[in-house]
Amino acid sequence: MGKSKTIAEQIDLLQSENEHLKELNKLFEKAIKLEFDMEAKKIHKIIENWNDFNEYWNQICRYFGLKKASDMAEFVSLMCTEQSLNFYKIHATNERVDVGAERVANQSAED
Repeated sequence: MGKSKTIAEQIDLLQSENEHLKELNKLFEKAIKLEFDMEAKKIHKIIENWNDFNEYWNQICRYFGLKKASDMAEFVSLMCTEQSLNFYKIHATNERVDVGAERVANQSAED
């Protein structure tokens, strides 16, 4: 067996390893910036958002029983129509108007 290191030697080794890891992290950050023109944090956020979206899409597929890519494509083509967009716009606008009217009514009642 090798000679046991003193606590001071172990601390020195850990500190130098920590410095080495910090330098590697800086190099990694630079490589990401050069390759993607983004910070690693932003890439992590994109991946996190993608994972959230992917889970949401999986829930939609389970709910509607979409199993094959062709099922999913047909679902999207059905849902992404001018009629669906107009329906959404009408209902989204009505909800905003209702909430706004409710706020005005509540504010008037408080005055």
